[in-house]
Amino acid sequence: MELEADCGIDINVLENSQAVERDYKEGVLYDKGHLTPPSHQPDQASKDATFTLTNIVPQLRQLNTGEWRLYEESMKKSTKGCLDTYVIVGVVPGNKSINDRVNVPSHIWAAACCVLKNNERKSWAVLAQNDKNKVVHHSLVDLQAQLANLYGKEVDLFDNACNAPDVSQN
Repeated sequence: MELEADCGIDINVLENSQAVERDYKEGVLYDKGHLTPPSHQPDQASKDATFTLTNIVPQLRQLNTGEWRLYEESMKKSTKGCLDTYVIVGVVPGNKSINDRVNVPSHIWAAACCVLKNNERKSWAVLAQNDKNKVVHHSLVDLQAQLANLYGKEVDLFDNACNAPDVSQN
């Protein structure tokens, strides 16, 4: 992974297409929250890649170090017995920004689809408002309905490939 200063692209050109480190200097309320956390990666190169700003969103510091961190840690337990696990993490754009450049999402969400033996499936999902330290566990179907309301259009995660009993975690 190349650092911003070492990539050979003028920072002013780079910031035309993505967030840059200086965008986060004034975000005192927010951490650089990982969409895909390094702890979910199998090797060091993959872990390093999670620190790129294209995998980062402004996340309320208390949420990032609190309940969202606990959710990320729970994934290892939740995926026990899964032959394959597919995870989608996303955000809902909010009304705030950092430096008039980086949108602060109103919500952060994650959904997982676990493939078991005999091609059986289970799923789970979470949704967090990005102004509270609270992660709410949902069924996949319920999360899709919540996201449809927030995005204003139908949402179908996993393209109906994880139509399985939902395992909502409390």
